[in-house]
Amino acid sequence: MSGLEAIGVASSILAFIDLGYKIVHGTYETYKSATGATKENIHVAAVITDLETVSDGLVGTAALSRTNDAELVVLARKCRALSQDLLGLLQKLVVKDKNLMQSFKATWRVMRNQKEVNSIEKRLEQYRQQITLRLIMLLWCEKRFLLLNRRGQALLTSKQAKDRVLSRNSSTKPGVTVFL
Repeated sequence: MSGLEAIGVASSILAFIDLGYKIVHGTYETYKSATGATKENIHVAAVITDLETVSDGLVGTAALSRTNDAELVVLARKCRALSQDLLGLLQKLVVKDKNLMQSFKATWRVMRNQKEVNSIEKRLEQYRQQITLRLIMLLWCEKRFLLLNRRGQALLTSKQAKDRVLSRNSSTKPGVTVFL
């Protein structure tokens, strides 16, 4: 056996040992878990549930807001739909009957579906970033609107004060011109 063949066999053995360890560890973790799910899936479900709640709130708030940002509502709805898909997938990975065989099957399903879970998590992260950007833009626009509104009121108040001064001067001293 040549050196390259030996390296290939050794790497195959290591990959098999790694896979076996992950299956045994995952089966044990699922079997011992009170919920029938892995710690990672429980964490992901908690984060996604919170994101879903925030998305629901954004849809409701934006629908009532005077600065209704249609894109924010669309992003929030897409985020909610995708989070429901992920929660449904995670629910399928939970062990119903707590025995070693069911825990093994659940671990195997988790390993087979891990790429899909990661893909959905990545898309949800992109939605979260877009929603954050939209909210920052809405806050910036609202602040700018309030600032311009205050300046407009200040200019209006200043013009009204000048008009009062001019009207007083013209009514008390005819023929006298006041320059401001």
